[in-house]
Parts: sequence; structure tokens; C-alpha cells
Amino acid sequence: NCPYCDSKNGIIRKIGNFNFIHDTTFSSQFKNKKNFEENYINTENSITSNISILNPLKIFRILQKIKIEDLEILDMNQINTRPENLMLTYIPVPPLAIRPSILIGEKTSNEDDLTIKLAEIQQLNLQIKKNIFNGVEIENLMESWNMLQIESARYLNSEIFPKENDLKTSKGLYQRLKGKNGRFRGNLSGKRVDFSARTVISPDPSLPLNMVGIPFQIASKLTFPEKINKINFERLRRNVNRGSSMHPGANFIVDLFGKKITIQGKNNLFKQPELREGFRIERHLKNNDIVLFNRQPSLHRVSIMAHRVKIVRGKTFKFNSCNCKPYNADFDGDEMNIHVPQTQKARAEAITLMNQTLNIITPRNGELQVAPTQDLLSSSFMITSKDQFFSIDSFSKFFNLSDQPEMKKILPIPAIIKPLELWTGKQIFSSIIFNKHKNSFSQNFTDTIQTIEKIYSLNEKQCSPFVCPYEGWILFQKGQLLAGRIGKNTIGSGDKSSIYSMLATSHSFKFTIECMLKNSLIGSKWISEFGFSIGIDDVSSKSSFFCEKKRLISHGYNLCQSIHSVFQKQKNEHKIQKILSFIRDDLGKYCMKIKSLKNNSSLVMVASGSKGSIVNLAQMISCLGQQSVNGARISCGIFGRTLPSLKFNNSKIIPIYNGFIENSLNQGLTNGDFFFSRYRRTRRSYRYCS
Repeated sequence: NCPYCDSKNGIIRKIGNFNFIHDTTFSSQFKNKKNFEENYINTENSITSNISILNPLKIFRILQKIKIEDLEILDMNQINTRPENLMLTYIPVPPLAIRPSILIGEKTSNEDDLTIKLAEIQQLNLQIKKNIFNGVEIENLMESWNMLQIESARYLNSEIFPKENDLKTSKGLYQRLKGKNGRFRGNLSGKRVDFSARTVISPDPSLPLNMVGIPFQIASKLTFPEKINKINFERLRRNVNRGSSMHPGANFIVDLFGKKITIQGKNNLFKQPELREGFRIERHLKNNDIVLFNRQPSLHRVSIMAHRVKIVRGKTFKFNSCNCKPYNADFDGDEMNIHVPQTQKARAEAITLMNQTLNIITPRNGELQVAPTQDLLSSSFMITSKDQFFSIDSFSKFFNLSDQPEMKKILPIPAIIKPLELWTGKQIFSSIIFNKHKNSFSQNFTDTIQTIEKIYSLNEKQCSPFVCPYEGWILFQKGQLLAGRIGKNTIGSGDKSSIYSMLATSHSFKFTIECMLKNSLIGSKWISEFGFSIGIDDVSSKSSFFCEKKRLISHGYNLCQSIHSVFQKQKNEHKIQKILSFIRDDLGKYCMKIKSLKNNSSLVMVASGSKGSIVNLAQMISCLGQQSVNGARISCGIFGRTLPSLKFNNSKIIPIYNGFIENSLNQGLTNGDFFFSRYRRTRRSYRYCS
């Protein structure tokens, strides 16, 4: 009971949208709420005098009676706050700028939804005042008062009391704030801004990593206001003379008084205003201007970075594919935005804090996030193989890609001198990519650097790392690549022991992205010269492979049968699943052994870390392997079967009945194989949705 008025405290339940029920019937008999609800339902005489309806006015009176000493229990400030202040007694009326009137014709106007709702509330208020003055019965007065409560609630949230015959739903204050087009998401967090552009992105390996290619059509629309002084007077005068249709031109002239003059087409010299120092010319974007490059969703700070501008042909934004990871971008139709800072101070702040050159290392864990990917990894892997040799003509084509005149005068010593001078692909990486004429890579890396690639001996022990049949052992000594094929572990992202990560630590970020640019140029040049494509022959196999596949699968089945007969069911399931998963892995490694890396593009992509894995290779060539759901093999249904056509034998284990697929994607799947492969994905999507 209440210590002040000795009133009973019961259970409060909500009824309707603004009324509550206070029930004290079983408050003294049942302490557990669950028992109360069960007994309340079974009681016939539950609606008694112990039940009272709490309307908003009663609740307001109860909150008013709470003493100041009890406010500390509610964690309220005892000086400036009262509990009854949590209830609205005054309706907030927004200014006319928020609810403007729209003129329709000369005499009529269309009022805003908020204005209409405020007029209805005012009308109900006047009606209640009139009823009180005339002494209307309490039932009619309460009916008007309830209508006032409903209209006030609709004013705040129009979805609480929807009207059945109302074709157009009015917008309350809550509807103006919530959702994608509300004030927060539509006008504050994300808004339409000036001096921005959006279009599709495409890769350009010849662009420096800190530059973005802007199409001519966009560069002639976006402008930067530049103030005329003695140094830039002639340049800006030429921009004004070219007009708005010729690039680089200008679109507007702003005089000393702030008057803006539009330049249309090619400017007429006779109509040209006299330019003076202090005028602002809104000129077109030109090379080396500073813009902000952004891809949504902006999940971390490197989703928007400052780049230099390069005017290019076409209608898409172009940038180097090494920058894909920080933006989480790909080139399957993604769109990105650019924003042009409009003051010199904003430009300086952008290029200082948001410069792409200074953000190649992720702030999360210090790993490199700007690095070669996909095609560049595959081409680097092929160039640095031990059977790749280049003549003086081919080597000079790669050598001329570097913009270092001092370096072109000094060619490295050829690996083969007679009968023909030949250079290796490893020399390309050593002498071109990691060369710095003043402070060379070899002078700073005097120690031996060793890394292991993804396919190093396929986890088999070798007598020496240099005899790895797949050239998975990478050796740098005094800045020279002596052994191994370059792959993702050596030049890719996500590894602090990679060469580019070491360069970023010991050298400057600028030198690191210069090396990546040369890597990008050489990789794209090699692919354009020699080609790189995948076909059905890359995932086809000979009859000898199917014999080995049959032997491995039968050996795995025999092991599973032995475990099934020795151990209990709870213990053998995990062991059987482990053996069946090893069958696919062993077949994948066998595919790597029997196929040549020289003529098989699918193996090159897996070995270099460009795309895919040994498991994907095994699924295309050998078998799909064991399909698991929730970490276990596919279990039987209610009739003791996984499929209606499969009948189990408890004494003998048959893995294909529990989701082991012997066929590969190249061979084709049976109906049962297809069901098991889809069943696994369907269960996973259901789990994610739930």
C-alpha cells in the first residue's frame, strides 16, 4: 500500500492508445506476475470495483502528488524537474517556415498538414469550453475530451489512429523526422550539396594512386572560385576568354561588390568586363586540383579521401585498382561521388588530413590497405616465374614505363649473355619497381628478406626451401629478387611482412605508392602483350586423374566404415566429417601437382592469391565434397531419410546419403547432389534472416 494515502498498488495495463487499467484484485494474493495473469483469465468476476481506468488526467494528478523527497528514487533533479512535466500540457506550434501555405491561384491556398491539425485541435478546445459553459452532460463532455486526445496524438504521430476512409495520410511531427527522407537522414546526416558529381567508376592502371580521373563533361560544370592577383591574372583572363564551353574555361565572374556575371559559350571579347585584381573567377576544374573522393556507405574514415584531379576522356570516374580496398569498391557498376572544396583553406585542410598518400595504412591495426589486387597479382606472379625471359626490346618496353631518366641510362646486367642477351622477370621487379635513384631500395634493405607464398610446397617438407616446385619461397637479398614468384603474401594487403608494408615503414608513403604505380603499369603491360584468359580446358581432367580420385574416395569411405563400426555414434560423426573434408583438400592439392602453372590460368589465380582457393579448384575439377549444415553432416528426416529415394542401412555407412557429393561442377550434378548443395545454402540464409 501507499505509505501516504494507504491506496493499493496493483497491476497497470494499457488499454487503447492513451488509457490504462489499474487492477488491484489479486495484488495481495499473487506476487508472481505469471500466476496473476493465469488466474486473472480464469476468474469470472475479475471486473469488480477493484479495477479503475486511468485516463491521462488521473495519471497527471498522481504524478503531481509525488513528493520532492521521493524524486531521488526516480533519479530526478529535485530542483528543476517534476514527474508531471513528462506529460504534454501545451502543444508546440512550429513557425510558418516549417508549415508554409502554398498558393493555388490568386485567392485560394493549400494549407500544410500541421496547420490543418492545429486548427482542428483549436476547434475542439473551443467546443469543450462552450460545453462546460453550457453545462453539457459529463458523457458528452468526455467524448469531446477523448477526441481532443486523439487529435493531439495524431498531431505528433499520424499513424497512431489511422482513418479508414482517408485516402491521403497526413504527416505528423514524427513522420517528418523518421525514415530515409526525414530531417535527420534526409537533411542532416545526408543532404544534397552543391559542387559535387556522381557517376560510375572504372579502373585505369596508368593513373597514379593519388589521382582520380574526371570526365571533361563534369570538369566543365564543376568550378573553383579563384581570386585574381598579379601572378594568375593572365591565366584567368585566358580562362574567361575561352568561355564556359571550352576547357579549361570559366563559368562565372564575381566582381568586388558580389555581383555574379554568367559566361555563356565562348566569351565575346567586346562584351568582356574589365578584369581587376580582387575579382573572383569561377573557373573549370583542371589537372592537379584537389577533390574529395567518396564511396557510400562511408563506414570508416578512409571511405572519403582527397585526390588530385586528372582530366580524362569518357564519362566515368577512373582510379587505380590498388585503391579498391579502402573504398570497398569493385567495377561491376559501382558509383562514387566527388566534392570540390571551395576555399583555399578547405583545399589545404583536405590535402593535409585526407590525402590518399598519407592514408595507405589502416588506423585499425597498422596493416597496408592500398596494394595490388587481382589482375596485378596474377601478372606479377607470371612475370617473376623462372621460365620468363625478355629480350632487349621487350625489356626496354617495360623499362621505359618508369619516369626516371637517370635510371634509363643504366640497364642491369642480363641474366643470360650468350647466345642472346636475356633478362628475367625478377630483374624487372628488382631494377624497375623497387628502384630509387638517390636512395635505392638495395641500400636500405641490406639484410635478407624471406617470405612464404600461399602454395609453398603445399605443406610438404622439402630438403631446402629453394627446391620448392612451385617457387613459393621468396628471397630478397640486397634489394634483388633472387628466388620465388611474387604473390599476395609478398606484395598484397593484409600482411605486415609484405614488401610494400616494409617500404611504407622504412621509406616514405610517396615512394611506396610510386612503386605500386610502376607495378600496376608493368602488370597491365604484360597482360596486354601476352594475354590472360580462362577456359573450360583449365578445369578439365584426364583419365589418370579420375583413377586417383576413385582411389582417394574409396580409401576415405573405408576409413569412415572402420570408425563407424568401432566408435559410438556421438563420437564417430566428428571423425567421419573430418575425413570426408580431407578428401576434397587432398584432391585439390593433387590438381595443383598434375597441372602446369604455365598454361593454366585458374591455377595461376589460386597460386598468386588473386582469386579463389584450392577448395574452389577442387570443387570445379574433382568433387564438391561433404556438405555440412550447422557444422555437421546432413541428418535424416522424420522418416529416417535425407531424400525420399535414399534408404539407409544402419550397419553400413554410405557418405553420399548424408551430403557427400562425388561429382564436380565440370562433370555436372545429379538431382540429389544439386539438392544437397542448395539445401546447405538455403539453411544458412534462413539462419541469417532469423
